[in-house]
Amino acid sequence: MLKMFATQLSGLFKRLTEKEEQSIEDGARLLAQAALGEGTIYIYGTGEMAAIGLEAVHGAEPLASARVLGLGDGDRVGDFDDAGDVGDAGEFGVPGRVSGAGSVPEQEQFGDISATDRMLKPGPLSDIGVADRVLLAARQSDDPAVLKIAQSLLSQGVPFVAISAQVRDGGLQQQADVHIDLGLAKGLLPDENGERFGYPASMAALFVYHGLKFAIDEMLAEYEE
Repeated sequence: MLKMFATQLSGLFKRLTEKEEQSIEDGARLLAQAALGEGTIYIYGTGEMAAIGLEAVHGAEPLASARVLGLGDGDRVGDFDDAGDVGDAGEFGVPGRVSGAGSVPEQEQFGDISATDRMLKPGPLSDIGVADRVLLAARQSDDPAVLKIAQSLLSQGVPFVAISAQVRDGGLQQQADVHIDLGLAKGLLPDENGERFGYPASMAALFVYHGLKFAIDEMLAEYEE
């Protein structure tokens, strides 16, 4: 089973390379505008897609000018109640509570992260300016939490790149300046009942992220020459 999954995953990566290469290049060029200027590359992912922001900021090879985008008290995105609870999307894109009364302790928010790394706490949506660029990631292009953030960015005139599996018209693919389609309609493996399982959304998104990072790094290197 694992070998079959590896074969299917290899095929997925190959399709992404062939079909989304230009979109990845375009996305990297847009994001690099922040790294080359005075801006920040903010990254936000819902659910398992939070892995992209963590990789960009806390990975072995951090992305230049990158910061995870969190939802602060003043960010009316998602389902907030009067107590300040976050519905589908909390900091790092997972359920939680915003800072303030009744907030989740810092250790629970960040896990086993050093005191130095905690300086890289997510920045709120209200911090984003026109010099910044944003990378949004969702399992599917109709994710409601990411769509609300996309609407906020559009109203602020902030360009952004989106990574998701396209599932219908009118989603992220029509709102983002650049959309990279993961091409995942279903799981990669069949079961005995004809259903599909093995849906590697975060693995595919991280593959795309590394493609973006490689291209951004090349652009930054050329600029410095």
